[in-house]
Amino acid sequence: MVKFYQQYFAATQSVSVGWLARLKAEQRLEMLENLMQWESAFVEHQIADSKCD
Repeated sequence: MVKFYQQYFAATQSVSVGWLARLKAEQRLEMLENLMQWESAFVEHQIADSKCD
């Protein structure tokens, strides 16, 4: 998981233009955590739906 975060921050820091590059590391981490929670909830919902079928 550490490698994933390192790659995420390296990718977002290397962007030379755009709104993502202007965010502080703390803001990018918060955004990543929010996205990962949304993805996790979506996957759990899909699994629950497949069990009902």
